[in-house]
Amino acid sequence: MLAGRTRWRIARRTGNIVAAACASAALLVLCGLGVAGLPGPGRALDPGHGAWGGAAAARLPVPQTLTLTGLTHPALVYYTQAGVPSIEASDLPDAMLALGYLHARFRLTQMDLQRRLAEGRLSELLGPRAVGSDTFELTLGLLRTAQREWASMPRSSIAAAMLTGYAAGVNDYLAQLRASGQWPAEFTLAGVYPAPWTPVDSLA
Repeated sequence: MLAGRTRWRIARRTGNIVAAACASAALLVLCGLGVAGLPGPGRALDPGHGAWGGAAAARLPVPQTLTLTGLTHPALVYYTQAGVPSIEASDLPDAMLALGYLHARFRLTQMDLQRRLAEGRLSELLGPRAVGSDTFELTLGLLRTAQREWASMPRSSIAAAMLTGYAAGVNDYLAQLRASGQWPAEFTLAGVYPAPWTPVDSLA
């Protein structure tokens, strides 16, 4: 009788181990491949990247001196207790470059989503379900208006200098992300990454 109970315990324990291994394998497959057209969340859960990297970036920033490509002089950035930044720069183009960099650093997902929405390119990210929105936006013509506005804007104007500096700052941050590979989790999860920023994007 005792030997029978021992065999039953061993069989039950072995069965539990096999079931747990099968469930773990299925979960790993879902994380890696996704299901029903949805991308797998595995890349977003990669320790040190993805969602974990986003959580680390949520800490209150500390004052810093930016020495970015395109700056004529370093720009100082400091923050309030609420995390609101202030910029000290040598001139307006430098200030706009630093602003573009900071916006991209803290709001890149929102910026890319708004750009795709305004320019009728949301379906690149969301697929067929966004075609209706893209059709409406392209009919509305925000992108065409932005392109015409930028084409007619004198490059020596203050507005052009501000738009150019801002785009350069956003692209400085994008270059850092490409070099490090540490994209926000939303991009890693979708497998779709933002294109370089242009003055037309800001106008749109």
